[in-house]
Amino acid sequence: MKAKKKVLLLATFFILSVFLYACKEDNQSLSQKDLEVTNPEKEDRGDKQEDFIEKEDVEEDRQKQLAGDIPDFLENYFEFGTYSKKIRIPNTDNMECVAITEEKRMEIPECNVLSILLDTLYNDIVLYEGTPEEIKDFFGEISKLEFQKKKEYVDTLPLDADCVFEADNIMVNGHGNYIRMHIRSFSDGIHYFDIYQENQDVIYASAKSESLLGMVKTMAGLKSVDISKLEKIDKLEAFIDNLWIPLDEEKKDMFQAIFKEKVKKIKNYSGGCPFDYRLKATLHDGETVDIYYASDSCGALVIGDSTYEVELAAKEEEFKYRDQLADFFSKP
Repeated sequence: MKAKKKVLLLATFFILSVFLYACKEDNQSLSQKDLEVTNPEKEDRGDKQEDFIEKEDVEEDRQKQLAGDIPDFLENYFEFGTYSKKIRIPNTDNMECVAITEEKRMEIPECNVLSILLDTLYNDIVLYEGTPEEIKDFFGEISKLEFQKKKEYVDTLPLDADCVFEADNIMVNGHGNYIRMHIRSFSDGIHYFDIYQENQDVIYASAKSESLLGMVKTMAGLKSVDISKLEKIDKLEAFIDNLWIPLDEEKKDMFQAIFKEKVKKIKNYSGGCPFDYRLKATLHDGETVDIYYASDSCGALVIGDSTYEVELAAKEEEFKYRDQLADFFSKP
């Protein structure tokens, strides 16, 4: 009887030992698995492609960013705002800086696009609010171009320029360094790039692309307008004191006569005139045309993707037609 109890006791002790050993091994396996998940040395590279500056609290992150040591070449750019959600441009092979390769391609580093600021033909800077897919396509189109490096900034303004698009792309790379990519696009399909980066030399380069020209015009909401249509206006309004004020028939007829006989097409960027006056013409077919008129004496008008100039009159009444348009904005 004692022998049976002894055997039973030994069997129970053996089973208990095996059970405890198995539990210990299971716990070790779990710990190792947890370690592999959290150990950054063993993280999969694909996981690192997540937004590397995205924070749980976006507003807090933005305040820290704006309060940080922003380089001089970005001074005042953040007053126009940034995207609420950063848009990542992936590049696992380059975390450093923008570069022009030996194959004359632009390599863009792993980065987050903070904003794209459009400088309109009528001197108004606006934040481009395209979808992430549109912005990635924009940078993808840039990466396809064949670039020619320039030794210095190419100043083609204002003598022979017909610039239809200008933008500043503000980015931050994987190391937290800022990048400003300034682009000027011209009606002949030439694009000039000036790229400013922390701890890097400025890059000046150019490329030609009709497809990029079409893309940037769409981004800026630019369209060609047949100004002959302005001879048939149902309603003409002036923007005065933040209100659209309908103009009377006399002024509408005067406007149509000036456009028919006294306006000529000129190249864009005509001297940086201040376009403080706005008109809106509603045509017979219901189409509306936005018109921006310079508030100085240069007589420049921006309509769609083009700039026009109101001609001067005879010497004794040199600014007659320009003054007539300016009078549209005089308060009653």
